[in-house]
Amino acid sequence: MFFCYKMKLRFYLIVIISFISSCTSLPKQGAETYIPGEKLNIPNTLNLVKVDQNLYRCAQPELLSFKVFDSLKIKTIVNLRYLKSDLVIHQNSQSKSKLIEIKVNSFRIEKWEADTFLKIMADPQNYPVLVHCKHGSDRTGVMTALYRVKFMGWTKEQALQEMVYGELGFHKVFRHMVRFVRKYPI
Repeated sequence: MFFCYKMKLRFYLIVIISFISSCTSLPKQGAETYIPGEKLNIPNTLNLVKVDQNLYRCAQPELLSFKVFDSLKIKTIVNLRYLKSDLVIHQNSQSKSKLIEIKVNSFRIEKWEADTFLKIMADPQNYPVLVHCKHGSDRTGVMTALYRVKFMGWTKEQALQEMVYGELGFHKVFRHMVRFVRKYPI
């Protein structure tokens, strides 16, 4: 009986989240042009992109990925995953980089999380920085979009074009992330 209740609750939550997500409109594809980052096809890294000289982004790194990051002279790694820490893998890799973890829930990004990331990016002592989440597309896309607006002079619509329609993929269930970027005070 408890299992049945739990399944119904899960179903209703999915329906509610889907409805709320559908209320946010995506940017119109091609509405504004942007110059994407440089995609790096390096073994042991997924979705690795050089956004500019100060910021890289990627999907969840493997142990060998940290060797790649050291070769790129990455000073700071920012993990945005809510449930998975990089602490053990970072220590085992013996990487020279500093690890910062901002636990971002994919279904509810908080302003303070974005503020924390942008504060890290405001300090040149941290450069170059690598930011990642599980796929390197949604949470990482939000932080990259905000970085591009604040530090690179992009419009929010240009940043959203890259986030939603860029080659790194965007999961449309996270439409609330588009709304977050649009409403974030920069």
